[in-house]
Amino acid sequence: MWHRFNLLVIEPTLEGRIVLRSHLEKLNYSVDFAWDIESTLTQTDTKFYDFILIDEKLDTQISCSKLIDSLHRKSKLNQETPIVFLYSSSNLEQPKSEQCHSFRRPVTGNDVLELMEFLLKLKLLSA
Repeated sequence: MWHRFNLLVIEPTLEGRIVLRSHLEKLNYSVDFAWDIESTLTQTDTKFYDFILIDEKLDTQISCSKLIDSLHRKSKLNQETPIVFLYSSSNLEQPKSEQCHSFRRPVTGNDVLELMEFLLKLKLLSA
């Protein structure tokens, strides 16, 4: 039985948003999308999310831990929301900080199920 997470996905490309929305909605997940930091801050000010998923391709000039700190500090509703970075390639160097959780970017329905299992484990560990 899967927990039905309320997710915010920060995905800079329209194609990526379409693919992820399709997979997540087939599994009845509540998902909202943002495409940059500004739209992310707008979303996190209006709604609580169980997780915020950020695509690695998001054009930021700061480290993942600084991005996480900034998002948590600026959001009244999501100051404790776990943030997970999605990576397209297993060859990419994973973030060194324990604060920066990462998972490979889901492409198929099975990948999404694996991601949800990973998120559930994170949620249980933080409880």
